Amino acid sequence: VDEWGGGAPQFEDGLRAIGPPLASVAISDQFQHEQDIRGALDEQGGRDHDVLLVTIDAYLPGLAIRIGEAKLPALRMSAGAHHFEAGEGTPGAKVTAEPFELARLLGGRRTPDEIRALSWEGDPEQYAPLMSAYGIPREPLGER
Repeated sequence: VDEWGGGAPQFEDGLRAIGPPLASVAISDQFQHEQDIRGALDEQGGRDHDVLLVTIDAYLPGLAIRIGEAKLPALRMSAGAHHFEAGEGTPGAKVTAEPFELARLLGGRRTPDEIRALSWEGDPEQYAPLMSAYGIPREPLGER
């Protein structure tokens, strides 16, 4: 932790230098792994709203590709007052959840049952298997 704290300013300078979208990928990866560690320690935190939005946004291009390959219409996602779309054309479904839930879902941390339990307009079954490039876990993490 001390080493990370000492190197954080250089890392942040590097993120500014590479800019979006690559910086967004690094931020989303850091967020996911921090939450994995926090979950293992049963410690909530690290849920900065801006980081959650960057994380969601970072996963959209990959999700759009998977939706297109599946020949499905776009998916609209709502996280509070923020709305995101992945895919082409008029959305065929909409999912609404807290930003933390969408960020964890897109990072491959939600089971099919957890995905279906979100607030959906339209059929979640078509979209659920596509939500993460990393696969969908079979067992819930038990995050709170």
